[in-house]
Parts: sequence; structure tokens; C-alpha cells
Amino acid sequence: IPETFIINGNECSFSYCSGEGLNELIKSDLVFKATYTKILIKHKVRFVSDTGEVYDVKEYNHGDVPSYNGKTPSKSSEAGYDYKFIGWDKEFTHLLEDTTYVARFEKVPHKFKVTWKNIDGTILSEEQYDYHEIPTYKGNLPTYSIDDGYFYDFIGWDKGLNPITQDIT
Repeated sequence: IPETFIINGNECSFSYCSGEGLNELIKSDLVFKATYTKILIKHKVRFVSDTGEVYDVKEYNHGDVPSYNGKTPSKSSEAGYDYKFIGWDKEFTHLLEDTTYVARFEKVPHKFKVTWKNIDGTILSEEQYDYHEIPTYKGNLPTYSIDDGYFYDFIGWDKGLNPITQDIT
């Protein structure tokens, strides 16, 4: 509550008013009505990566529901993995305060093709494996025969079965 106010251009307090005849006015009941200025409340919304990279900053009115219309967030690949944007860390709701939305990513392993071939080059099977997965042959036992008077017994593959890091035959 202000200690002084103006009446008819004169500075007044609750007990005294300067100027001719104004003190009589103060001796009677006075009614003061509060006045207000409407100020629109604004909130800052930040859209960031999980490493703190800022994608966008926008200002919204109190109660608005924010939205993100920028470039789809992305995250750099690393050995054997890509990252897929799956959304934000929280739902977009009516704003009551400044808010930060953090992008969420799903780690997606690279896929590699493993081709299983017989000794004569015949393709026995082709399968997809995730990065660092160890391939296992799921087909029938390979057989090989030619008319040379010998029986060929399958003893294994020409390469060791190691975690996959590339397409392999």
C-alpha cells in the first residue's frame, strides 16, 4: 500500500492532505479501489539433447501447450550403433513455468548380413545379425560330394565364429 497518494493534484497521506480545504475531505470516510494492469505471463521452453545441445528455445504464454517444429533431433552414431529419436522426456502439457524438454534416443545396433556358403559356393543361408552378435548356423548340416572316390565329412567353417562387425561370407 503506498504511503502517499494524489487527490486533486495534491499529495496526501492517510492522515494529512496538503492544499486548501482538502483536510476536511480526509475527515470523512474514503474508499480506495485497487487498480491493476494485466500482464501476460510468459514461459521459456527449451528443447535440448541428452548432452545439453540446444535445439530450440521458444517463449509461450502461460497455459499454452508447447510444440516442437524444428529439425528431428539426432545423435551421432558410435561403433556398431545408431541412435533413433523416440520423443521427449515428458509430455507436452499446459505451461505453468519455464520448462526444458530433453530428447530421448533408442540405441539401435547396426545390422550385418552373414552368408553361409558351401565349399562349392552354393548359398546355404543368409541371415541378419546385430553388431557384436555371434552368428550361429541354423540350417541343415552341410554336405558335399563329388565323384572322386572320397567321402567329405563337414568339420566346420573356414572362419571362426566371432562377434559380427561387418557383412561376412
